[in-house]
Amino acid sequence: MNRTTQSTLLGLLLALGGGTISAAELRVDVTGVESANGEILAALYDKTDTWLKKPLKRDIVAATKGTTLIVFTDLPAGDYALSVFHDTDGDKKMGRNVLGVPTEPFGFSRDASGLFGPPSFDEAKVAVPAAGATATIKLKN
Repeated sequence: MNRTTQSTLLGLLLALGGGTISAAELRVDVTGVESANGEILAALYDKTDTWLKKPLKRDIVAATKGTTLIVFTDLPAGDYALSVFHDTDGDKKMGRNVLGVPTEPFGFSRDASGLFGPPSFDEAKVAVPAAGATATIKLKN
């Protein structure tokens, strides 16, 4: 196959949508933010085995009293789970007491909560279609 034929074939594939990759957007409304002090840290996960260990994406946004918006872009359609917390002291770490219980407001997608610890990926997962989605997470104290 010569170069002209290869270019023509590539152009035809692109025109038919063979080269189109759609990317979804996940908008996250974090509610129950009690003050504008600090930042909201969010972590997005796409697999059970990386849940709460290695996020696919992270974001940090200034806290807005009431509701803080976080937007994740360029996501393939699929299932995702989120964890967020309000970093009120600015150290970029979830504050915990001596028993390991969080001392800063936190939350998970679908407002999931575990019995004696965090929820599972399946309990927190949200479906994100190619058209995108919106999730709401209410912070807990």
